[in-house]
Amino acid sequence: MLKPSVPKLPTSSQPKPLKFRSWKGIGLIFLFFTAVLLLLFLQSPLGRVDSVRVQGNHWITEGEVRKQLSIGEGSSFFGWSADDVEDGLTTLPTIKDVDVQKEYPGVVQVHIREHDHVASWQSGGNVYPVLGNGLIIHQESEQAQHTLLLKEWRQEQVKKIGQALTQLSPDLRKHLVTISPYPNEVYDDGIEMTTVYDHKVFMRLAELDRFTNYEFFRDKPAGKLYILDSIWFVPDAKTASSSD
Repeated sequence: MLKPSVPKLPTSSQPKPLKFRSWKGIGLIFLFFTAVLLLLFLQSPLGRVDSVRVQGNHWITEGEVRKQLSIGEGSSFFGWSADDVEDGLTTLPTIKDVDVQKEYPGVVQVHIREHDHVASWQSGGNVYPVLGNGLIIHQESEQAQHTLLLKEWRQEQVKKIGQALTQLSPDLRKHLVTISPYPNEVYDDGIEMTTVYDHKVFMRLAELDRFTNYEFFRDKPAGKLYILDSIWFVPDAKTASSSD
């Protein structure tokens, strides 16, 4: 006896889930077009340096600064580090510190701080500026005529004096007119300084920071101040006799 056949019920057609391989392909296509767009952006004017502005330079020319820069107008705005540019510029001898800032779109600001002009060196008939790192600027400067004058020093000695002067504040340096060698049998680095208050100060270059003691003698009459192992003041003979 034959069994009655049972007809199969129709099954509903459901969409097959996308395979993982398909999602991976879409992701790769997305990354490809993103990379293309990024490349086009970087190659466009919006991704370039339009202007480099140098400020704060006095002893070094803007041309010398630009020559040392690793970037310029037309360079990529994004493909470099401000820290690397700053490190490169501080190798220039007159520059003490530098700050490089990016200002989108396309502007690079270079703010330079040079070493202080602490004195001027008299050599022959010329006067040359001396910076706080001891660097002598071998060019005539009107400003050099109105600063502390280093007299009777050899060129190789000037660097040490310039560096020592940074121990004094600008206000203290304003009291000084000249610095000359002070030869004596005890100290090989003796210096003689004249001041705007008609005093002569004798001390060691290695102890120049002790010049802060001058504040206690600044109002004294003309005379000589010794800041050595001990401190003493000797008024000029004319000043002493007139006070008697």
